[in-house]
Order: sequence, then C-alpha cells, then structure tokens
Amino acid sequence: MEQQASKKLSPDRPGVDQQLQFASRLATSPIASRLGSEVSGFALATAVSLDGRTASLRPLTPADYDAWRALRTSNQERLGAPGDGRADFEQRCEIQDMAREVGLALTYGVFTGGELVGEIGAEGYGALSGNAGVYAWIDQDHLGQGLVCEAFVLLCRAAFEQAGLHRLEAAVLASNDAVRRSLEKVGVRDEGVAREYAEVNGVWQDHHRYAITATEWGERGDQLIADWVA
Repeated sequence: MEQQASKKLSPDRPGVDQQLQFASRLATSPIASRLGSEVSGFALATAVSLDGRTASLRPLTPADYDAWRALRTSNQERLGAPGDGRADFEQRCEIQDMAREVGLALTYGVFTGGELVGEIGAEGYGALSGNAGVYAWIDQDHLGQGLVCEAFVLLCRAAFEQAGLHRLEAAVLASNDAVRRSLEKVGVRDEGVAREYAEVNGVWQDHHRYAITATEWGERGDQLIADWVA
C-alpha cells in the first residue's frame, strides 16, 4: 500500500505508467464519448474532492509540486528518491486527471488543514472486474494521527458508493506495522502473506494482502464513516 521504490507492483496487474498511457490514448479517442460510465469498471461521476473530519482528498495539481517535492524528499528513506521533476510532475497530474475522467483510477493528495501530507489512490486492473489496488503514503511527521484510517474510509466511500467498484485490495510490507495497524483498525481483512510479492529497493519482500468488498462496505460502511469521517 505504501509507495516504495518498487519495480513490480503486482504479478497480476499492469503498472501505473502502462494504465495511465492507456488512459491518455483513450481520453482522446472517439470511443471515449460512447463508453459512458462503464470504462474499466469505474463510474465517471465521482466527486473530485472528498472531505472528512480532519483529512480531505483532492487531485494533485501542478501548484502542489513544491509541497509534494519537499514531502517526498523528507520521506525518501521510507519512500525512495522523489524522482519526478516539475515537468514530469505536471504531466503526471494531467495524465491522472485523464485517468480519472475515463474511469481508470481514483487518485488524490491527502490534505489536513490545507497542508499536503501524502497521497492515496485506487488503480483499476482486471478490465471490467470491478477490482482495484490501493496505494498510499503519509508524511512520517503525521503518522499516528488517524489520517491513514480517515483517508482510506473516504477512498472506500468514493470507490464503492460513487465509482461502483466491488473490491479494494492493498499490499503492505510485512515490516510496515503502522499502515497494517491502520487497516486493521478499520476492519480490513488480512488475507495472508504473499511471499516476495514486490521488489522494494532492490529486494523482493513479503507483503500482507488486505481487502474489503462492496458487500462488506454495505454492512459496515455507515459505522466506519461515523467512526472516522463524520
């Protein structure tokens, strides 16, 4: 779930770059206007900004670059080198907007008090399967404040109630106790350890795989919103 310097996201889903390149082509193609809300299983009428109790989610824009770069630099021991320069970041924002518009991804910056403190998103895979993989990272100085829990619940509400997805899945490093605790606090199922699931900083590492379905959200979503968002 927490973004790392990884060469492989999952053995069964395409990488983010591949998806976003497809989104870019699809957004400008004649077929886009005819596909309506059925593109890759994500509905298109998804709210752009999501507001919670202390956290809010909104798409990143080029104006966020300086804050994003400073955050990634201060967290690079956990997350790897920042990578994107300003031009690359601006292009990334544009492509993510396209992906959101055609229903391939839900991607957001995480803000509290107007300050950028991380990112969270759901990336589509499996064509029309209704499944998506979740990624997230939060600034180390803002860990332990419930922001991961709140941002995850906000993302679930958008994914299940607005985008019409059926299942969200998150792969978390076995050593990442903070994020694992956050997911367990909101009752996301731990489906077990995937051995050598992804290459992180040059080493194939074990990950815990967590998941929540639309059925489970229907049973517990109102309580999760009351506990973490309302």
